[in-house]
This record gives sequence, C-alpha cells and structure tokens, in this order.
Amino acid sequence: MRVWGTGGTTSDSPVYIYFLTRYKDRLIMSNKKSKVDKKRVRGYSSNDEESEMLAAIAKYHGNSKSGILVGFIRKEFWRVFPNGTGKITAMTK
Repeated sequence: MRVWGTGGTTSDSPVYIYFLTRYKDRLIMSNKKSKVDKKRVRGYSSNDEESEMLAAIAKYHGNSKSGILVGFIRKEFWRVFPNGTGKITAMTK
C-alpha cells in the first residue's frame, strides 16, 4: 500500500501508522460486505400531503418511513403472488 507523501510503503512511516490507526475500523468494515449486501440508494417522490401521511403512519406503528413502505410492498406482493414468483418462493416469505 502506497500512502501519498511518505515516499514508500514502509510500515514505520508516521503517515502510514496514522492512516491505519485512524481508518482501521472503516477498512475492516468495508471489506466485510459484499457488493450484494451493500445498501442501495432508493428514493420515491411524493407531495407534501402524502409525505405527512407516511410520517403519521410510521409514527403510529413505531417504525421508520422506509420500514412502512417495505412492509406495504411485502404485504401487497404476497397478496398478488401467494405462491411467489420465479426468484422469490413462498419459503422466503
């Protein structure tokens, strides 16, 4: 590993030691997740009234807004496809 400004990869370099001590946890954590496990950025559009409705339902159920949306989608999916689809089987329900 070459650290900028050190002139090399020596493990006794002050910059190298600082980098490892400062960012060690991030490096370890980033290596643990595969590309499949990483979160994806998702979004939705709504007007102010719909956003307030979602926030009210989430507060009532004690859940996050994204948790409420995922729950609604899951419930509707299994209502429409009670036996699942090609990739999603009833056993993963």
